Amino acid sequence: MVILATLEPCSLRRRLLRRDELIFIRKTFQFLQLSAQEAFILIKRILFCLELS
Repeated sequence: MVILATLEPCSLRRRLLRRDELIFIRKTFQFLQLSAQEAFILIKRILFCLELS
């Protein structure tokens, strides 16, 4: 009975949706992390330029 539940199309569809959602969430966090790193570098450059002037 457990095997039938895992092969059920609705169950498979739910699993695929969950996996896609996790991939989307992971990519979103990677993008946000990259954006935060870029913002940090930009702020450091601006502060460095302000120190020079």
